[in-house]
Amino acid sequence: MKISKRLSLGFSLFVLLIGMVGGAHLLYLHGTEKWLEMHQRLDQIETNFLEARREEKNWLLFGEDRFSPGEKSSSERFRDAIARAREAGKDEGRLISALDDHIAVFEKIVAAGRPGQEQMIELRERARKVHAILEELRVKTDRFIRASHRKDFTITIAIFMTAIIALIFLGRRISAGIVTPISHLKDFAGAVAQGNLDYEVKMSSPDEIGDLAASLDDMRKRLKANREELVKSERLATIGQLAAHVGHELRNPLSVIKSSVYYLNMKLIDPEEKVMGHLHRIERQVGISDKIISDLLDFSRMRTPVLMEVLVSDIIEEVLSNVLVPEGVEIVKDMKTTLPPIKADKDQLHLVFINMVTNAVEAMPGGGRLYIKAREKDGFQEIEFKDTGCGVSMEDQSNIFTPLFSSKPTGIGLGLTLCKTLVEGHKGTIEVESEVGKGVTFSIRLPVG
Repeated sequence: MKISKRLSLGFSLFVLLIGMVGGAHLLYLHGTEKWLEMHQRLDQIETNFLEARREEKNWLLFGEDRFSPGEKSSSERFRDAIARAREAGKDEGRLISALDDHIAVFEKIVAAGRPGQEQMIELRERARKVHAILEELRVKTDRFIRASHRKDFTITIAIFMTAIIALIFLGRRISAGIVTPISHLKDFAGAVAQGNLDYEVKMSSPDEIGDLAASLDDMRKRLKANREELVKSERLATIGQLAAHVGHELRNPLSVIKSSVYYLNMKLIDPEEKVMGHLHRIERQVGISDKIISDLLDFSRMRTPVLMEVLVSDIIEEVLSNVLVPEGVEIVKDMKTTLPPIKADKDQLHLVFINMVTNAVEAMPGGGRLYIKAREKDGFQEIEFKDTGCGVSMEDQSNIFTPLFSSKPTGIGLGLTLCKTLVEGHKGTIEVESEVGKGVTFSIRLPVG
């Protein structure tokens, strides 16, 4: 999960938990509010009832005589107060019933003019019943209010503690998902800074840090490849300088030996067969040595390709006309005449193709077939040289383009290195496929444009 999504999830969880705390608090506040409203109604009922009792006592003490015309009497005020009490307590059936009983007794006393002893006792009993119901309702209301407060407090604390624990857990997870990978990246940066380009970032985190780790590891691989390429270039440059010097130094004495052999062949009359055998052996070894010197000089003279429009098929035909192909080797060509010209250095491609053909022929000393195929594909011209020789092992395939590596008894292992360098100088590629006993296939891809 991306870090941004983790943070968003953490923030959302935090908001959700806070919302749960707030929602639970509001829910229980709503319940508490109803009981508080009932508490206020009970206060209002009690106030109105006490006011009615006061007017009741005034009536019992003074009757109706002390009130001036138009002024409400105590009995009327009593009724008004009772009405207000009944309205406030309309949802409490027992309380309304007790108030109605009290009113009924008072109305009897008012109708009689003066209360008797029994009526006064009954009136007091009705009043006590109202006060008892009010007290019972008040106790009940207070109990519910306190319980609601306790529940509100308990649930709020529980949710709050859960939120803290969840946030701590989430924070540790997010921290571990960020700090630990960054620590690995720090170790990686330190190793690379010290030149250890084999240090791999073993991290598969599916977030931004994982993307950064993949980019850094890709950078490490490119740096390693560039360093190897630089070392290889320096090595090739050194080999090139040595090759040029040694080649020139050896070619002169070889020319003298070759001239001497030629002179002896001209002057000897009816020489012994053994003598002629030695002269031919010398001449053959001079040819091999001259080929090695030519490879050295070709390697030392590598230059930037001079591009011009050339036809690959023409260069291959020219190479085949210059190479001595044994009778047991059959050349099978599959080159379309419609292939367009490409921009390349003719001399360098000639050198590459002649190495391909020569290597193939040497790999089939007992005869075989050499398939040469040229085609255009995906903006490249592909040239394929496939022989039916002895093949190359998997181990040798990984080193086949390495300078001075050779699996043949003759040669110094620069031919294929030269081919790879020249092909890559044309922004192309060369690849090898082989199976021991079934031959070798070299595939060269050169850009059309």
